[in-house]
Amino acid sequence: MIFGMILFLGLIWSWLGFWIGSIVLSLVVFGGLALASTSASAGEYDDRFLRALPVIGPLYVRLFKKETYYRIDTMLMFREAVHNAVLEVIDTITAEKGVRALSESERRPIMREFYSPKGS
Repeated sequence: MIFGMILFLGLIWSWLGFWIGSIVLSLVVFGGLALASTSASAGEYDDRFLRALPVIGPLYVRLFKKETYYRIDTMLMFREAVHNAVLEVIDTITAEKGVRALSESERRPIMREFYSPKGS
C-alpha cells in the first residue's frame, strides 16, 4: 500500500510538477477522506480499515473523527441502554425459573476487561 502511494505520488509529480502535483494530491487525499468519513457516518461501511492505514489513518482520525462530547455522550447512553436491557432479561429469566436475583455488585458492569490489552 505504501509502495502504491509512493508510485502514485511520483506519477502525479511527473505529470504536474512538484508544487501543483502536491496541491492536487493533497486535495485528492482530503476529498477521499471526506467521502470516506461521510460514508462511514451514514453506516455504509466500517472505517476500521481506513483508521489502520499507516499515514492516512492518523490524518483521517485527526481531521474527521475527533472525540466530541456528543460522541462520548452517545456512547455512554448506548452502553447504559444495552446494560439495562440485559439486566431486564436476566431479571425476567431468574423470576421465571425461581433462581435468586443478582446482587447489586453482580449487577454492575465489569469494564476493566474491555479496556485491558488483549492477552493480559
